Amino acid sequence: MGNLFSDERGISFGQQKEDEGEVVEEVVCDENDLNDGQMKEVQVDEKPILLVKEGGVIRAIGGKCTHYGAPLIKGTLCDGRVRCPWHGACFNVATGDIEDFPGLDSLHTFKVQVKNGKVKVRARKQALESNRKLKKIADKETCRPEHILLIGGGPASLVCAETLRKEGYTGNITMSTNETNLPYERVKLSKAIGVDAKTIGLRKKDFYSDHNIVIRTDMTAKKLNTVLNTVTFENGEQLFYDKLLIATGVRPRVMTCKGSDLKNIVNLRSPEDGAAILKNGEGKDVVIVGASFIGIEVAASLGPKAKSLTIVDKGDVPFQKSFGTQVGSAIRNLLENNLTGIKYHSRTSVKEFVGKNNKLQRIILMNGEEIPADLCIVGIGTEANTDWLADSGVSLALNKCIRVDKQMHSNKQDVYAAGDLTVFPLFMAKNEMTNIQHWQMAHQQGRIVALNMLGFQVNIHSVPYFWTVIFGKSLRYAGYAVGFDDIVIRGDAMALKFVAFYTKGDEVVAVASMNYDPIVSRVADYFHAGKTVRKCTVQESPDGWIDLND
Repeated sequence: MGNLFSDERGISFGQQKEDEGEVVEEVVCDENDLNDGQMKEVQVDEKPILLVKEGGVIRAIGGKCTHYGAPLIKGTLCDGRVRCPWHGACFNVATGDIEDFPGLDSLHTFKVQVKNGKVKVRARKQALESNRKLKKIADKETCRPEHILLIGGGPASLVCAETLRKEGYTGNITMSTNETNLPYERVKLSKAIGVDAKTIGLRKKDFYSDHNIVIRTDMTAKKLNTVLNTVTFENGEQLFYDKLLIATGVRPRVMTCKGSDLKNIVNLRSPEDGAAILKNGEGKDVVIVGASFIGIEVAASLGPKAKSLTIVDKGDVPFQKSFGTQVGSAIRNLLENNLTGIKYHSRTSVKEFVGKNNKLQRIILMNGEEIPADLCIVGIGTEANTDWLADSGVSLALNKCIRVDKQMHSNKQDVYAAGDLTVFPLFMAKNEMTNIQHWQMAHQQGRIVALNMLGFQVNIHSVPYFWTVIFGKSLRYAGYAVGFDDIVIRGDAMALKFVAFYTKGDEVVAVASMNYDPIVSRVADYFHAGKTVRKCTVQESPDGWIDLND
C-alpha cells in the first residue's frame, strides 16, 4: 500500500484532485483501538470525525448527523450504515450518502491510511467546517424533453426532486404546492408555535433555481386525467406530465358538532395557522381537543403563554392508542408538572361550542361540564387530500389514501404516490398495507419514487421512526405497533427514563424510549435486518440481547 491514501471507494490519493482548499493530516489513534464492528470518535483540526471498522477496513466520515447535529458516535452501526441516535437518519459509511431520513444532506468521507499500527486521517478543512455534503447534482441545463410533475410541496416531493437530479436526470421537474411557502419543516409548527416559515425552509430559494427545479406556489390540483397525462388546477391551468408523483398529504379533520363554525376554532397545518394561534392564544383561555402528537406538542409550546390551558381527550391519557397507558400517564404527568393549572378532561368529547357575535366563548362537553374558551385548537386526526382524484381511476383504500406497491407505484401507469396519503406494503409487518404518517417515511418514499421513475426497481424497505419533544424531553419510537397486545417496560416511565417494547404474541413489533439512547435506533437496525425480537428475550434483558453481527 505504501504511502498512498485510499478513500472508501478504493480510489488512491494519487488519483484524486486536491483542488478544494487546505488539507489537514493527523494521526488520530492506534489501529488496535478499533475492533471490527466498532466506532470511535476522533478529532481532526478540532472537528469530530467518526471512525468505523467493518470487515477489517477502517473508514472515516463526518461525526455529526446532518439533520440536527447529533453525535453519531452515540448512534448505531449495522451492515455498513450508521444510524443517528436521535431521529434515525442512516448514512452509508463507505460513501457518506444519506440512505434513510430525516435530513437531506450526506456526510463527508475522509481518506484513511493505516501504517505501522497508526491510523492517519486526511481531510479538506472546508469539508471539516461544513459537516455536510450535497451529492453531485446533474448539470443545471435541461437536455431531455421529459417532464416529471410533483404535486405537493412537502418532503416527499423535495426528496424526489433532489434524488432525480443526484441520479443524473436532466429533464424538466416541476413541483406544485397549494401553499405560498417553499418546502419547509412542517413538524416544527407544533413544537415551536408561531415559528416563521422563512426560518424552517428545507432548502434556500436559490437551491431550486440552481438545480432547475421549478416550484409553482398557490397551485391547488383539481383534476387528474391519466389518459391524457394532465393535471388541471383550480386556477384553470393544465400541466402535462410524463411521470407524476402525487404527494398532496393530508388535512386536519374538522369538528362537526353544533357551533363548530364559530371563529377561533382552528386547526394547525401551516405557518399562517401557527401565527394566528399564537396571536389569539397568548393570555387567553385555550382549549385543545384531542391528545394527539400535534395537540400535546401545541400544549407544551403554547401553554406557558396562555391564561389557562385545557385538554379534552376521548381517552384516559395522551398517546394512549400509540404508546399505552403507562407511557401516556408519564406524558400527562410531564404536562401537569410544567403547566401550572392545566386541566385535563379525559373520557369525554365536545358536545357543543357556544359563542357570541360568531366568536367562541365556551365549550360544553359530553359529560356536562363547561369550559371557558377564547381559542380552541382541534387535533382529532387527518383526512387524505385525494378528493381531486375522483374519476381518475387511481385506486384508493377505504380511508381514501392511495394504494401503491413496494415501488410506490399506483395502479395507473407512470403515476406514483408518496407521503401521508399512501397505503403501502410494510416489509416488517409481513407486507400488510399500512398508512404511516411520519416525517421520516415521507422522505424515504420520495426517494424510492425517484429511483423507480428512473427504472432502478427499488422496493421500499424502511423502518418507521418518529419522535416527539415535550418540554425538552424527547420520546423516540421505531416499528409498527398497530394492534399490539402487551407492553414490556424496563426502567421507570414516570421518571421519564425507560424503554417500552410493544408486542404481538411473542414478537416485539415496536419500541419507544425516553433517556435510553440509542436503544430505539438499535432495535430499528434489528428490524431493518429482518431479524425477529422475542418478547421473552426483552423480558430478561432490555438492552443486552441484541447482536447485530450474529
